[in-house]
Amino acid sequence: MGPGRRAIFGATAFLGSFLLFFAEPLAGKELLPLAGGSFMVWAVALAFFQTALLASYLAVHAVFGTRVTGFRAAAYLVAVGAGLLVWVPLEGLGSPGRSFAWWEWWALARLVGLPFLALGTGQLALQRWWQAGSDAPPGFIFAASNAGSLAGLLAFPLLVEPRWAAPAIWTGWHAGTATWAAGLVLCLAWPRSPRRGPEVPLPETGGGDGPSSGGKTADVPSPAGMADDVQPAGLVAATGLTPSSCQAAEGTLRPVVPGLPAGFEGLGDLAIGHPEGGPGSAGPAAPTFADHALPALAGAALLGATTNLMTMDVAAFPLLWVLPLAVYLVTWIRAFAETPPDLSFWDTRFPDLLTAGFALALIGQLGFTLEATVKFAGYLIILYYAGLICHTTARLRRPEDPAGLTRFYLALAVGGAAGSLFVAFGAPLLFGGLGEYPVALFLAAWAVAGPPPWRFESPDPFLGIRAAGLALLVFGLPALFNRGMPDTGAFLVTAAVGALFYLGHCLREAHRRGRNRAATAGLVALCLLGLDAYGTSGTVREVVRNFYGLYKIYDSDNTRFLQMGSTFHGHESLEAGRRGQPLYYYHPATPIGSFLGRRPPGWQRAGVVGLGAGIIAAYGQPGQIIDFFELDPDGLDLARRWFSYLASSPASVTVTIGDGRLSLRRAAPGTYDLLLLDAFSSDAIPIHLLTLEAIAEYRQALRPDGLLLFHVSNRHFDLRPLLAAAGGRLGLEVRQAENPDPEDPLVYPTRWVAMGTPAGLARHLADLPGWTAPATGTPGLEPWTDRFSSLWSIWASVQEFRIPTRPGRDRPFPPASKGGEPSQEVPASGTLGGSGLVPTGTATPAAP
Repeated sequence: MGPGRRAIFGATAFLGSFLLFFAEPLAGKELLPLAGGSFMVWAVALAFFQTALLASYLAVHAVFGTRVTGFRAAAYLVAVGAGLLVWVPLEGLGSPGRSFAWWEWWALARLVGLPFLALGTGQLALQRWWQAGSDAPPGFIFAASNAGSLAGLLAFPLLVEPRWAAPAIWTGWHAGTATWAAGLVLCLAWPRSPRRGPEVPLPETGGGDGPSSGGKTADVPSPAGMADDVQPAGLVAATGLTPSSCQAAEGTLRPVVPGLPAGFEGLGDLAIGHPEGGPGSAGPAAPTFADHALPALAGAALLGATTNLMTMDVAAFPLLWVLPLAVYLVTWIRAFAETPPDLSFWDTRFPDLLTAGFALALIGQLGFTLEATVKFAGYLIILYYAGLICHTTARLRRPEDPAGLTRFYLALAVGGAAGSLFVAFGAPLLFGGLGEYPVALFLAAWAVAGPPPWRFESPDPFLGIRAAGLALLVFGLPALFNRGMPDTGAFLVTAAVGALFYLGHCLREAHRRGRNRAATAGLVALCLLGLDAYGTSGTVREVVRNFYGLYKIYDSDNTRFLQMGSTFHGHESLEAGRRGQPLYYYHPATPIGSFLGRRPPGWQRAGVVGLGAGIIAAYGQPGQIIDFFELDPDGLDLARRWFSYLASSPASVTVTIGDGRLSLRRAAPGTYDLLLLDAFSSDAIPIHLLTLEAIAEYRQALRPDGLLLFHVSNRHFDLRPLLAAAGGRLGLEVRQAENPDPEDPLVYPTRWVAMGTPAGLARHLADLPGWTAPATGTPGLEPWTDRFSSLWSIWASVQEFRIPTRPGRDRPFPPASKGGEPSQEVPASGTLGGSGLVPTGTATPAAP
């Protein structure tokens, strides 16, 4: 009877956690097309799921916090069954508009809200039931739950998503929830193991070398007060992982061992803090609720910020979501494992870790380009070790009195929710760029530093001097690097490396002196935030961040630039004679410029997915109609306020707010002669706009001899073979064109793909040179569908296709001097001194 009960409890815990974490990327992907593929979809989803898990914990604590009775258990099962039955489809949800975050919150609540709440209660309820009927510790429940969490998280993108369509996946998930509910009933109905006596010390449920139950007893048969030892399953991590806290041996209680684990002494004097701020004070003060919550808050904020950085410039898709989350969950498992991690090495090098994180942020803000794989590896390594240090610090602050354990774990849950909410709701309102990343690094430094900076007893007397020097370097760089120096790239590298070495010295000194570490990290974070807001080499006109992207309007070299994320999406000359003329990506010398600018034009009505600055409107002629489809209302406001293309176009121009694919579904069949897709945000790929189903829908809106045009310039991916495979699958002919080596400094390199019937290609491209059939496709490359897309299949190193940042500067090829503009060259390798850094001024532009 004992082994059978243990098996059913373990299997139910595993299945519940599997379904819980499986639902997160599943629901996120369901919303991506409706939200236009925004990189913020996952950040808001993390905040929703963390908050839902916190609510689950509070619900279980309210039901089983004092007693486990048959009536309460039956009422709980009824509530769980009712919650699992509620599932509202997303039809009729409407467009996100300007209320993106709340729109997604409501969509997730409709889609998985109540089932997710029900699943979130499962592990804690199982633990309570197990402890009410057995003397054996529930460590195996934690282990099964942790295994289920990671398995569910990774199974969706790696195993399930590539093989089954979304309706079949949802059906299987709901069937799994019904099986889990049956497991709950079986666990409650299973005969209990005989107890050894009327009073038994409750086992520690927190794990590791932390406190045991301290002799706390339970009454039989209803163990009142047991909640003090209950660990809030599913809530310690930002998305619900329970720390793996298996005991040394089943049925064995460890005594309380005060002090810190071996190898962690260096962090110990900072882990709890001192009432007067110094190790020589009378003794450590009891950690407050905020002391417990802050490490979890920092870890959750770093998770969300890291994911935003990874997805903004590549693509929002489940695999890039789950990689940081899996790393993050592992940090919780290790931090609360039976044997805590030995962090003596990283304790002494924590300043170096912070320096590396700030360096990555600085590289991006100064406009250098690192290979995506290098950036991803750096982000994930920093996330792992910083998260591990924060979460181990949280473990070390766990109270020895069992009566405080519930409050401790509640603080961790609240901290995790607060960190996710900060990234999802606070950061877009507070920062013009991705400022949440340096702020999260500062929070990590603060979380492990003990008392807050304003409680320092003896502040470093040289902190002010170092602060002034660091601020001068960081804020002075943008003022210096674009002032006509003979070798801008070499100066940038030298100055940036010098600043980072100086930063490392500051952090090391602060670490050596003890409690000034958080203050120094906070100063650096503020400097980076200032650099992000004002570091552009030009006059900043407006900075906007919302849930669709990051916008910056600035003037430089007598040109106005629209920058989204790290790439340019629009330009206009401020010279009187050139104002309103298409430049750079849409210059008449580019493939798209030569197509749109020929006379007669060959088309009457065009649809354009993606507005940017509205440059395509400059090619419009009287009597023509150009319909733009723009996802972001703020994007339309910026285009109208700072650029003249929409207002000055001779054509009839309309702009529809909403996702382009969904908007085109409402168009009458055969409406357009031309459909042009240019909807990239930064370098991120709008996957839902490039699937077989999407292209088939575009064909419905086109006339039989119409033409599809895709702008596919990208730093990380070569989309041409993918579109060639899609066109072949749909029976369409494909052509491609590029201008990789423009001599004119006003022209940017671009890549375009055209798709249509033989009649369509003959009508639109027959008299245009440069449009050729694509090379032989990649063997085994499958076109993307709504149910499956794999970015790894098109990952490409496109070092030979570097795109410059502004006329006459930092070009991949030596430009000819024109119009009195001096030409400047970069090393033939395309990098600076073989460092792997590519100088790009403020950003490396790709598809607007």
